[in-house]
Formats: sequence, C-alpha cells, structure tokens
Amino acid sequence: MFRGMYLKRTLMTWVLWIAAYVINNGLVAWLPTHYSQVFELPLQTSLLYGWITSAVGVVASIICALYIDKSAASAGTPSRSARHSPAGRVHGARRDHRHAGRHPAAEQCR
Repeated sequence: MFRGMYLKRTLMTWVLWIAAYVINNGLVAWLPTHYSQVFELPLQTSLLYGWITSAVGVVASIICALYIDKSAASAGTPSRSARHSPAGRVHGARRDHRHAGRHPAAEQCR
C-alpha cells in the first residue's frame, strides 16, 4: 500500500477522503443555521432537517458503495484487466492446464 505505484494512489485517496469529510462536515454543521435563518424555521425543525440530511447522506453513501462493488464484480474488472496483460495470460494458461490435469505439478496443487 505504501510502495511503488500504490504510494501515490494511497496518499491521493487519503487527501480526497479528508477533503470530502471536511466539506461534508462543514455543510452538515451549517445546514441547521441556514434552515433557521433563511427559511425561518423553528430551531427544532431546523435541527431535525439537518439530521435528516445527514442520515440521507449516509444511506446514499452506502447505496453507492454497494452499487460500485456490485457493478465492478459483475463486470469482472480485476480479472478482465489481468487477462489482457501478458502476465495474466500466462497465469490463465497455467491455471487452465492445472485444472485440466495437464500441468506436471497438477497433482501437488490439489
């Protein structure tokens, strides 16, 4: 996670996550004030709407994460990209021989 090409990706993911969290936290903390001052709602209603907004955000995040996970799994993203690389083709060929019983070490692998 902290070596090679993954270092930059890991750090970028952390930066994006922290930035998104700070922005979201600021908006959720500010919304009840906005509801009460701009829309002139009572304090209790403004706090309730702020809580509802936060809860909907959590539910939407979970739904998005599950959808992304499902769509990536159904598309076969990791295995598809691995098959198109030279190393993936060699690995796939070895795997096919092993399952077919043609690989010399097939009996040891089982």
